Amino acid sequence: MNHIKPENLTYYLQKNFKKYYLIYGTEHFFIKESLNKIKKIAKKYGFNEHLTFFIEQNTDWEKIFIFCKTNSIFSVRQTITLIFYDDNITLNISEKIKQIINLLHKNLLLILIINNINKNKKNNDWFKLIINNGIQINCSSLKYQDLSTWLTKKTNNMKLSLDDKSNQLLCYCYEGNLLELMQTLELLSLLFTDGKITYSRIKTIVKDSAYFTPYHWINTVLKGDLYRSWHILKKLKQENINPLILLRNIQRELILLTTLKYQTLNKNFKISLNKDKIYQNNRWLLNKTLQQLTFNQLQNIFLLLTKIELNIKQNIYSSIWFELQSLSMLISKKNTIFFKI
Repeated sequence: MNHIKPENLTYYLQKNFKKYYLIYGTEHFFIKESLNKIKKIAKKYGFNEHLTFFIEQNTDWEKIFIFCKTNSIFSVRQTITLIFYDDNITLNISEKIKQIINLLHKNLLLILIINNINKNKKNNDWFKLIINNGIQINCSSLKYQDLSTWLTKKTNNMKLSLDDKSNQLLCYCYEGNLLELMQTLELLSLLFTDGKITYSRIKTIVKDSAYFTPYHWINTVLKGDLYRSWHILKKLKQENINPLILLRNIQRELILLTTLKYQTLNKNFKISLNKDKIYQNNRWLLNKTLQQLTFNQLQNIFLLLTKIELNIKQNIYSSIWFELQSLSMLISKKNTIFFKI
């Protein structure tokens, strides 16, 4: 199966139109964009009607089977999209997908949308059936460090000229929210017909619509990016995220870090990681953080964690977010001036 990024999809489809499409990832903007591109090219091949089914544990599969079996010389060519919001694809659902693939004919084009691809999915018969004859489209969320480059390419395609300061502002305000970022770019293209997007022009137009999860905060803190971690805390507070969720997640990572630090006193770091079954993608970050934090620093961090937890249990929330800022600073090993969130 060919692996394609959404921005390259139109070019690829013009030369390699397929019968099966597997879209995976959680970035809704990329998913929507990819679907539109597939349907646009499919229209040139006569696929003018589109059906979508949202797959759950109680889905009426017979309704889908009947639709797939309908075929005659008078049939209209159609696309059928199966969206799996629940990522738990059971053996029963896997068998249903396999049946649908076997029912496909020349007047049907199949699009599957799932959250991710893991080892279990790769071992399923339905995956193996389409792997050699379809296109796989990666719609994973953009990493923070890739957003600026993506934004530059997108504005160039829209015939917009974006200076570095404007790029930084837009990345700050719309990280994790590409749908609203694109709406803002379209608005800017209408407001400034000369195509020049400068900081002075947009500073009063854009708004902070970034979207984050607790995972983003933890990852950013461990990387030592203090100011970004504070921005994330500010947005999480606005979203009314329970501070206890942040506390439990960061506790888990710090306990793991402390355990690894003790283990590496007597054995190789790689051996410790293998023993604790740490994912490859997380190893470099854990290694970097371990090298930065001493046992004394970890002790101070856990003392502050304990204080935050006691305040939460006693319903003392007035200082919680300030203390989470302090926690970010301790882990990031940065001394700076606080700002109010």
